[in-house]
Amino acid sequence: MKKLAFLFIISYMIFVYTVLFVLLPALHITAHWQTQGVTVLLFLLGLFLGMRVRRRFLE
Repeated sequence: MKKLAFLFIISYMIFVYTVLFVLLPALHITAHWQTQGVTVLLFLLGLFLGMRVRRRFLE
């Protein structure tokens, strides 16, 4: 279970970096506040998903 959670975290981090450094510049969204907003939203989404995954595996 720890291995699966670790893989989930790594895949999520790869997704975040892909969105921030590949998709946003490709769409010409390079304004500082937009990048910060997306980073905060993705971080909160990751926390929420991480808590749900942990709860599911701890039951």
